[in-house]
Amino acid sequence: MIQKLNELLSILNIDSVICEEYVSQALKYSYNYRIVKDVRSATFEALGISKMKDDRVALIVDERYLSSVYTGITEAWFQRTNILVVTYNANLYQPLEYIDRCIVGKALLLDSSEISTLANTIRINNGPFLLRSSITIDNDKPIDYSFLNRIIKGVVSENDTVFLYNPVENIVESKANVQTIKPEHKYCVISKYIGFILGKSNSNCILCIPESLLAYDSNIFNFRCIPDNFCIIVYADTSGLMKRIRPWIESNNISLKVVDSDNFDFSGRKEIIYIKNKE
Repeated sequence: MIQKLNELLSILNIDSVICEEYVSQALKYSYNYRIVKDVRSATFEALGISKMKDDRVALIVDERYLSSVYTGITEAWFQRTNILVVTYNANLYQPLEYIDRCIVGKALLLDSSEISTLANTIRINNGPFLLRSSITIDNDKPIDYSFLNRIIKGVVSENDTVFLYNPVENIVESKANVQTIKPEHKYCVISKYIGFILGKSNSNCILCIPESLLAYDSNIFNFRCIPDNFCIIVYADTSGLMKRIRPWIESNNISLKVVDSDNFDFSGRKEIIYIKNKE
């Protein structure tokens, strides 16, 4: 299927591809890749490149986040800018009526697809075109939060809430109300968390996320009414984001603790706890 997509992009003479890094590694083709981390801004980047080059640009996104490109694609529709939006991890049997109003055409990329016919269908449409593929890329692996059991033991009660982003399973042994946050809801997850705790001043509400999620919502740290029970446990990953964002967090009067997962003092009050990845 990846070979079919490569063939299609080649026939369409597309040399500008905007995608996440693991997608470019999966495609393994000689395009001019633009690596992005946030699909919300990626659409506007595609719009700008397409207008600047007066050429078709491919934007490849996980279909779970397709709603996040809606604003940019709407602008591309108004300007009739040729952006080929390719989705992977798609549920091909789920209709997407909301996106129909801002695209000029759509098609499926399947094992049975005739590439030259598909390319001609895309060419005759002037504006954003949606191509849903059956390509699957494992880009958001579940997280093992079992280390939390020794961290929050004796700290939270049945009146408290613990939010876990994309856990392997509910393996947190706690009296608290444990809630799962799915990957498709990763954008603005910190803002949503703060909105939740604004009405929960008398209880602990802990958000547990990987380091990379800080990239999608960093402006919220400048919010001047962050409650005292604000507490985020950040689990280190390979993004290296905390090093860059740490001065911004601390400049907004938020305590940041960098610790190992074995032993540290947990207060759960207006702080971010950064747990280093010992591996």
